[in-house]
Amino acid sequence: MSTDRRGKHLPYDRVYDPLRGHQFQLACAGCDSVATVSGRTHLPAEIVIKKFKEQGWYFGKGCRKPTCPKCLATPKSTKRNDTMSKIKPIDDKTPPAPTPGQQRALTNLLESHFEEAEGHYLNGYSDDRIAEEVKIAPAVVANFREAAFGPLKAPAELLALKSEVDSLGVMVTDVARKLDKALKRYA
Repeated sequence: MSTDRRGKHLPYDRVYDPLRGHQFQLACAGCDSVATVSGRTHLPAEIVIKKFKEQGWYFGKGCRKPTCPKCLATPKSTKRNDTMSKIKPIDDKTPPAPTPGQQRALTNLLESHFEEAEGHYLNGYSDDRIAEEVKIAPAVVANFREAAFGPLKAPAELLALKSEVDSLGVMVTDVARKLDKALKRYA
């Protein structure tokens, strides 16, 4: 990378070619592409960058990561797209995928009303209620929730009650057995 007179880093290099004269070369931050612009040796940086932009190049914040037109045309993966790709199809009659606005609303509602760590909804929300509010199929909500936030889990309170019911069931079975023995003795 070159620097200008003030010491500012430029995203391109100044090169001298005996056949073509002074040139400016720019390498893509995303691939091996290199672009060249011809010009005078003391061309201002703004003009050189403008010439590269006319060729379709993009310069990020502070001109630190120049990107070629080929890389700009290739869609890059985002977290939301990765999450949406994890959603498994339900069956042959898979409901349509949510629009970007519906995805945003779905994500906002899940972030507000789904407790990821404990794996359950808050404030009386459910997959069906969110589907109704966002106007999409409940199966889409369930698939998205499982891919992005995790599966539903029974709340700890319900697990404790289930454990109590199981132990009470064992106690009832034991008492019933004792009752049968007593009845057989006195019958």
